[in-house]
Amino acid sequence: MLHSYVEIKKDASLSVMPVTIGLNFKQGVLDRPSGFEVNQFLWVNKGECLVETPEGSQILKEGQCFFSRRLKPHKYKGVNGDLYTGWVSFRGGENLLDAFKIGNYLVFDCPSFLQQSARQLWEICCSAGNAALRSAHTNLWMTELLCAIQNSNQTLAEQVCNVLERDFSKNLTLEKIAEKVHYNKYSLCHAYTRETGESIMQTLKKIRIRKARHMLRYSEYAIEDVGKYCGFESSSYFIKIFKEETGKTPGQYRKKE
Repeated sequence: MLHSYVEIKKDASLSVMPVTIGLNFKQGVLDRPSGFEVNQFLWVNKGECLVETPEGSQILKEGQCFFSRRLKPHKYKGVNGDLYTGWVSFRGGENLLDAFKIGNYLVFDCPSFLQQSARQLWEICCSAGNAALRSAHTNLWMTELLCAIQNSNQTLAEQVCNVLERDFSKNLTLEKIAEKVHYNKYSLCHAYTRETGESIMQTLKKIRIRKARHMLRYSEYAIEDVGKYCGFESSSYFIKIFKEETGKTPGQYRKKE
């Protein structure tokens, strides 16, 4: 089944705005000597795709994606049979692309979640009557995809540590962490321990204690509030773990510092 979405209202005031979304379309030849007026991610669902840009040519196979920035010339077509593609095009997002150091063109292997997340974005855009909501979800979709592209060059342990450093204050479970790095929970635990020599939760505890020590030293927040901010479920549990790790209670640590 073919699915498409086209944005009718062109609101330039929003930072990111979806323009078109297509899922599983039979692709013909597309030649854009002056580029496309918007940014676009295009991926191969079936077949092979010859992509040509001023930087060279490359054949994309099933499960690979091509990104092009707005107004950058490119051409693509199917080779060796029918070509079926999916795509998301959008206005804006230049700062986000710059932050992830995305150039004029990029070819990469699609993350496992791409097709499903694009479908979810399509469903939201088709049903949401609010342009700001469509913009917010497109921004989230882009961020998730760009993080996955960036993380593809990192080890699994580095990806997990990034999640722990960013979300240490939240109620993190192994299920939630595994979901964020798109990994099976049990395989993730074994792989992380093999790579680092400690469990994910041991690393999380160390990060939380490090953050708590910094807050106790440089802020005037109450000890209970420091514990909550650093992800500890209760003040008594925070004090217990802090003493186990440092040899002092939070109050003793603050006075000594």
